[in-house]
Amino acid sequence: MKFSLDVLSDQSERIRYNIPDIALHISIGDLKNFHKFTTACHWHPDLEFSLPLEGDMDYFVNGITYHIPQGQGIFINSKRLHYNYSSSQSNCTYLVMTVNPFSFGNEFGTLKSYMEEKFGPPNDDVILLTPKKLRHDDLFAKMNQIYKEVTEGDNDLFYILSLAFQICAIIRAEIQPVTQKQPDKEHWMAVWQMTDFIHKNFNIKISLDDIAAAGSVCRTKCCKLFGKYLNRTPTSYLTDYRIQKSYEMLRNNSCSITEIALSCGFQNDSYYTYVFHKETGFTPREYRDKFR
Repeated sequence: MKFSLDVLSDQSERIRYNIPDIALHISIGDLKNFHKFTTACHWHPDLEFSLPLEGDMDYFVNGITYHIPQGQGIFINSKRLHYNYSSSQSNCTYLVMTVNPFSFGNEFGTLKSYMEEKFGPPNDDVILLTPKKLRHDDLFAKMNQIYKEVTEGDNDLFYILSLAFQICAIIRAEIQPVTQKQPDKEHWMAVWQMTDFIHKNFNIKISLDDIAAAGSVCRTKCCKLFGKYLNRTPTSYLTDYRIQKSYEMLRNNSCSITEIALSCGFQNDSYYTYVFHKETGFTPREYRDKFR
């Protein structure tokens, strides 16, 4: 069987930029649309800014959990393993923006180096944002301006780019080098490789041995790393990811339940329905009807 992971890619989830020319995505999300109110664990070279608008949420970043109450926010640095979720299993509506500052410097070596100085390792993984800080309040306002321009305005690229630059400048000024001991780089690389493998191959039959092999570790080590860094087993991570992908298909297209089951790596529609009901309390058809 041939798998797609040869070399670790620069991101585990492909971001759909609504402004490709500046590698920027901004949208409003709802945790209720994700399996177990939890987004998939992922990483990307983009910087991520997330602000709860209604309700609270938690962010898992490189092994540490941060609670983000409504009205505050979080910045996640480039290429950090992360996901957001609700520990209370309740909805949170949030504004999220990702921007790739390295794309600004493609033609300018000095600017690229300037970006890498703070947005690469070893620097702060996260910065907690609060409107009590004047510059953070300004950052919140600029994010809202970008969202309004993208959804209601004329998509003025110069205006949006200037706001994105200002946001990156605000956060860059606060990032500090990390002084405490860093997690084992080899362990993190193995986790990245194994989750990357799952994300790219969830639609076919894969085993615990396959997942462990992707991280160049044994089965026992694979389970220990998932437990330590992701708080779950490799099998539950795979199942949750498949269910989440099926959520997206149930909401966004008219494929049959059988087609969705096979597209998400389940053996048949009966087994998919069984697992889906066990995990969510609904059958796939009931979920589709409820969402519509």
